[in-house]
Amino acid sequence: PAADGALGDWSAPWLGEPDPAPPGVDDEAAELFARFDADGNGTIDASELCAVLRHVRIVTERMPGADADAFVRAQLRLADEDASGALSLEEFGAYYRAVRDLPALAQGERPAGKA
Repeated sequence: PAADGALGDWSAPWLGEPDPAPPGVDDEAAELFARFDADGNGTIDASELCAVLRHVRIVTERMPGADADAFVRAQLRLADEDASGALSLEEFGAYYRAVRDLPALAQGERPAGKA
């Protein structure tokens, strides 16, 4: 902490203060990552990615289970730049930027914030 008692950019998760998103990762992606990293290991695995994609309605109930699983595994392979089998926050942020508008586009709507 600074001498004047200011905390600066330091955060205290146990106090409910969120860590800032790293450069290149928007707040929405960082919030989803934190929410769906169910085991708290700092990565998003296939089951957690499936939960995210269901939440944002990219994977829907109309998609049969085997098809949904295959789709999620394919998406994970596409986004997993280091081939670790899971997505880091940075990998997830890049992936989410690319896919977040798909449900709106599929409905013929303009994505939020787009003119």
